[in-house]
Amino acid sequence: MPRTLSYLLIAVASLAGDYSPARAAEVNELHLHVRKTVAKEGDLAASTAPDGSLEQPFQTVFEAQTEVRKQLAAGYTQPIRVIVHGRQWLSQPLVFNASDVHVRPAGAKEVATVTWQSDVAEPAILDGGTPITGWVQDGQLWKTTLADVKSGAWSFRELFVNGQRRPRARTPNEGFFRVERAGPDQRMTLFYKAGDLRAWKNIQRAEMLFMHDWSISRIGVLKIDEATRTLFLNAPVGANAPYFRIDGYEPNPRYRIENAPELLDTPGEWYLDVSSGELSYWPLPGEKIESVEAIAPRLESLMQVRGEQAAPVRGLRFGGIRFQHCAWKTPVGGYAEIQASAHEFRDGSPQILQGLVPAAIQFDFAEDCTLWRCELAHLGGTGLWFRQGCSRDLVAECKFSDIGANGINIGETTARSPEQTTNRIIVEGSEVTRAGELFFGCVGIWIGNARDIMVRNNIVHQLPYTGISVGWNWSDKPTAVQGNRIVGNHIHHIMQQLSDGAGIYTLGRQPGTRLTNNYIHDVPVNAGNAQSNGIFLDQGSSQILVDNNTIHSIAKSPIRFHMSKLITLRQNRLATPRKIPAFEYVKANAREMIMENNAVISSADWRPAASDPAAGRYLVQGTR
Repeated sequence: MPRTLSYLLIAVASLAGDYSPARAAEVNELHLHVRKTVAKEGDLAASTAPDGSLEQPFQTVFEAQTEVRKQLAAGYTQPIRVIVHGRQWLSQPLVFNASDVHVRPAGAKEVATVTWQSDVAEPAILDGGTPITGWVQDGQLWKTTLADVKSGAWSFRELFVNGQRRPRARTPNEGFFRVERAGPDQRMTLFYKAGDLRAWKNIQRAEMLFMHDWSISRIGVLKIDEATRTLFLNAPVGANAPYFRIDGYEPNPRYRIENAPELLDTPGEWYLDVSSGELSYWPLPGEKIESVEAIAPRLESLMQVRGEQAAPVRGLRFGGIRFQHCAWKTPVGGYAEIQASAHEFRDGSPQILQGLVPAAIQFDFAEDCTLWRCELAHLGGTGLWFRQGCSRDLVAECKFSDIGANGINIGETTARSPEQTTNRIIVEGSEVTRAGELFFGCVGIWIGNARDIMVRNNIVHQLPYTGISVGWNWSDKPTAVQGNRIVGNHIHHIMQQLSDGAGIYTLGRQPGTRLTNNYIHDVPVNAGNAQSNGIFLDQGSSQILVDNNTIHSIAKSPIRFHMSKLITLRQNRLATPRKIPAFEYVKANAREMIMENNAVISSADWRPAASDPAAGRYLVQGTR
């Protein structure tokens, strides 16, 4: 049996088992219980002497963590299982380090695990949000005043009502305006079309969402001059490259304005006045003021696993837990995206630095750790990030949805030494949907400087930009990126807002990387300047095998090459629209590609083939 499969089965069996007291005694496993909490402190009486038993559970996950550390420090060597019952409102991130897991003796290949998991009857939720209460009716609106906002201690840019993200007050309510023309500086002013904008009050709190070709900017508004139809911004649009200027891709790009009180004109929208602390919400039909659940995120991190190179965190597992409501504040000077959530830091540093949007859950120097059947939802930044020095970690049967930036990050934008480069991560049997909800240039699964990563049998769909992105080097120079495998994934309805991306997108030399048996479909015509594709082998991509993929319902070419070479394409099944080539070459030489037994048919003639394992499997399974 392959090691990756056996590892998955062991992890699933370990997490899925019964955790009754009888079983705990049978396997000599310590069980600790955490009771659910409620938003209002004092509604549940504390246990007189909580000991982590089912009868006297701990009040918080932090109390349980203290007990786990106590047991481990005392030399406890058997597995430990923490069972969380119901929702925990987190007051701070849950942070793990080497003191939260067993010490691995010298030479030992296996070590006992510490598992944090959901109760079957009351599924666990680790929540970084704050419930919004005290609503009163004011005409068509519901209003409440939040003391922490009024005092300046808290602000937020997201609101979730009855489990759904609600848009900030904006114009237009659907779609986008088009810039009439860029201002003379091409960065901080633009001219708008007659009737689009007004000089609204509190305009300095408004924000412009601006669409580049494959990325976006979110920049604060300075003022609007109705006499000259000029929009003035308080920081430059776009990152520090000439093509990110206002008219860098097209003369009349898309934009919209958010967060002005006069724009609160449609059911489902909301506006927060940070000076008075007043939150206004226009309810949807059927929502009741006495029973509504409204939550705004407060924490900027839910969980961190912080190992060190000399003391990694090993054998930490999470099962069936729902992580939700986590904020990310846009940087001072606005959000100028480069690609896949990488953006400029505008902190006044003499050097222009770049970073990825942080994640609600982050792992550093973590080995043999597992997330199984967990859910990450309603997040303002990225979902999950295996960042530096991670190895042999597993994500299985998880769901990532309603996420502001990337769904999953693996690796870094920075090249590390081999021992610090994240490697051998498996993402399997999971679903990533509706990532990039706030930052449209983000992707479902991002693999940067990392090696030997397996992304297998996942469903990735409903995204504004690319589905799966592999590599982070714009040249053919050797790097640590190699041996990544993107296998058997169902990727569809991506590139819904931006352009110049694909179901699978690659960068840089990647010897041993393989894109195989993936099923990719429903990529619309590009909204911006560059086309979008099923697979896009971008700058520097080389030494990659693309085999046995099925790609159909793509408005442009199923596969595109740009400044790439030495790609082997074998036994792919491609359906193309009329007069659209199956392969598009941009600054790439077709003679440098190895083509073997690829089948190209007209989109009008495409039918699923019983012999096609990807199409056959997913047509039977459907989409989760």
